[in-house]
Amino acid sequence: MTDTFVALDVETTGLDARTHRVVEIALIRFEVGEEVDAWSSLVNPGCNIPPDATAIHGIGDRDVTGAPAFVELAPTVAERIAGKTLLAYNAPFDFGFLVSEMARGGRPVPPLAIWLDPLPLVRRRLTYGRATLPVACRELGVSLPRAHRAADDARAAGLLWLKLTGYSN
Repeated sequence: MTDTFVALDVETTGLDARTHRVVEIALIRFEVGEEVDAWSSLVNPGCNIPPDATAIHGIGDRDVTGAPAFVELAPTVAERIAGKTLLAYNAPFDFGFLVSEMARGGRPVPPLAIWLDPLPLVRRRLTYGRATLPVACRELGVSLPRAHRAADDARAAGLLWLKLTGYSN
């Protein structure tokens, strides 16, 4: 069981990491099952945020005016995840955006220990309906104050992992 990891979440302008951009990123570090550090930032994507994306996460063009571009945040992101176990709910989505944004800045994703994803465990536990993060949190009793905001989603994904792996109640 892995009880020490960094939970990642990104909010984006769309669903395709090749063409869409990150507008918010969060990294929440858990050690021995406890949250020990939280970092997040809005990200200026360098393009307009489509209204359908804003409708999901609530982040609009005004919110990211003056926010750093991902390339400016890349050194901090790399430092916080290098050599760590990284966790994300529906990890291929977040990992795809992380790889794309780091590559746009001319940086590879630093070597990681492993990737964890609570989604397959949730799908085994919830045998009905969609296994979205808000549904999983509601059904499994994990707090998710603001769904589709990076810090809250990353924290909830970490807490879900701990619950599903038997580390916490």
